[in-house]
Formats: sequence, structure tokens, C-alpha cells
Amino acid sequence: MSKEFSDIQLTVDEHIHRLEIQVTTLLELLESLSEENAILLKREQQLIEERSYMLEKNTKVRLQIETMLERLRKMDV
Repeated sequence: MSKEFSDIQLTVDEHIHRLEIQVTTLLELLESLSEENAILLKREQQLIEERSYMLEKNTKVRLQIETMLERLRKMDV
């Protein structure tokens, strides 16, 4: 094996090793972002449900107030 071939092989091995490290890093990042995304999607769903509940509650209270105001108006007449 010549010195030149040995040097080329070492360079190729170094590049492969660097690529392996980069791929591993990207896979770890992918896993982390996937977990974060799942948490955010769950939180989004909770907020959507909470908003729906609050809108429903708001509508109910508004109707109750409107009913009370109507009764008060009828009492004044």
C-alpha cells in the first residue's frame, strides 16, 4: 500500500466519521423536535378546547344577563 493511497484512505475515513457524527446529531435533533412538536400539538388542542368552553360559558352568561335586563325593563314599565 502506497503512502499516497494510505493518506487518501485516512481522509475518506475522516469524512465518513464526520458524516456519521452529523447524521447522529441530526437524528437526535429530529427526535427532540418531534417530542416538542407532540407537546405543542397537545397544548394547542387543550387551548382549543378551553377556548370553546369559554365561548360557550360567555354565551350562556350573556344570555342570562340579557334575560335579567329584559326583566328589569319590564318592571320599570
